Amino acid sequence: MRGETAAVHAVEDKQQPLDYFDGWWKRLVAHCGKLERASVLGAVEDASGAAVVIVVLQFEWRTELLQMTWSGETSRALRIGGPYPTRRLVLTAADSACSFDLVRGAVDASAALKDRELELAFGKRQLKLARAK
Repeated sequence: MRGETAAVHAVEDKQQPLDYFDGWWKRLVAHCGKLERASVLGAVEDASGAAVVIVVLQFEWRTELLQMTWSGETSRALRIGGPYPTRRLVLTAADSACSFDLVRGAVDASAALKDRELELAFGKRQLKLARAK
């Protein structure tokens, strides 16, 4: 197991090592399957000046987002799961919005209000809801 997590331990803060990571990774692999691919989705600087990097982890059975917080070249924190949903609601105009899947890089649903009708699209399905007069 240590070989699979060696890269994380190489960049951890030696004063505050990520001791939990090996057991956590083992449980994650048992739940999600073998890691097939990892790629950086993006990075931002948080209010404290730390770099926050989102990594897409593509496993055999599912995909997860991993948030890594960095100070210089040292990893300070790792988070995964629920607080980092892969979909974002994006306003496209004053009367429309879409759901954007960050992992797939695609719109997976949309909604628009046109002439007293709400038009919803998701997958290959479309639905129009009209307001009663």
